[in-house]
Amino acid sequence: MNTQKKIDLAGDTTRLCLHKEGIFCKLYNQHAMLFIQNIKGLKVKAKFIKTADQYVYSCGFPASIIGEIKKQLTANGGLLEESEKLLTVADITWKKQGDYAAWSSSQREEISGAIEKNSTTYFILGSLSWFILGSNLYS
Repeated sequence: MNTQKKIDLAGDTTRLCLHKEGIFCKLYNQHAMLFIQNIKGLKVKAKFIKTADQYVYSCGFPASIIGEIKKQLTANGGLLEESEKLLTVADITWKKQGDYAAWSSSQREEISGAIEKNSTTYFILGSLSWFILGSNLYS
């Protein structure tokens, strides 16, 4: 399934789509937000997709814990439908339904802040290593 199809499915919040990708189950955009807010906190990744002309937010978990996740989803009233590559949950009652625009904006800020912080750290460490190497060359 291509990225645009995954984005389109995620726009329908009346159901939840968990995509089976290798040894992981992944959720995208609105579905990622709902899952994190209601089922299990996960790390979010953001990637700008040129063909979709937008940032795509995703999170995932090991497929080995899908049994535990299914129990939580059915406990919230969800009806499961499963295929080889997709687990769809319909009729789920969400305790929290956040504002996706605000959530995605905050995710982008968090990720940008982490990248900026890591870039600064790498710059400082890189500069320090060049200084140490340079000092050793002239001693």
